[in-house]
Amino acid sequence: MYVFIILTHEETIFHVHFCHTVLFKKSAVSVGIRLYNKVPVHLKRLDKFESFKKELKPVLLYLAFIQWMNLCHSFLRWIVKV
Repeated sequence: MYVFIILTHEETIFHVHFCHTVLFKKSAVSVGIRLYNKVPVHLKRLDKFESFKKELKPVLLYLAFIQWMNLCHSFLRWIVKV
């Protein structure tokens, strides 16, 4: 497993080297890195862990809501097709 760190002007982005196995793609390391890269920059810059947790919760709820809406939209499109 290779983890690359990409430094940009705004933020640090972690990149996991491509792997062929589904087991690795679903591993805690791979999923954790993908989730961390989706966290907004202003949350990554918070100093205290308690502040990070408090600010992260609404972001995660929003992302879960968006995922749910996309799932419902796909399901409705499938029903209309059938």
